[in-house]
Amino acid sequence: MQDGYGPDAVTFDERTRLWQRALRAVQERGRPADRKCPDCSEVMKHVAYKLVELDHCEDHGLYFDPSELQLALERAAHDRPNAPVDVIAELDELF
Repeated sequence: MQDGYGPDAVTFDERTRLWQRALRAVQERGRPADRKCPDCSEVMKHVAYKLVELDHCEDHGLYFDPSELQLALERAAHDRPNAPVDVIAELDELF
């Protein structure tokens, strides 16, 4: 099953393997710089959701990099293909 369209589409499993490898690399060497919350400038924690690394501010919530929301939604839908996915409610419960 293809996640995208056309000849360059990557399967979900291939994309998952790439993200797992990238996540391991980040964990081993750390992020280049600690990200600060755009609202309060406090350093945010790094948290994982469906193997997607997110930035979390205790006071202001989660912040997604450009592709992280799409990837989190894809992974949540893949885990439960026949059920509607309410990722926002799931993230609220976790954080």
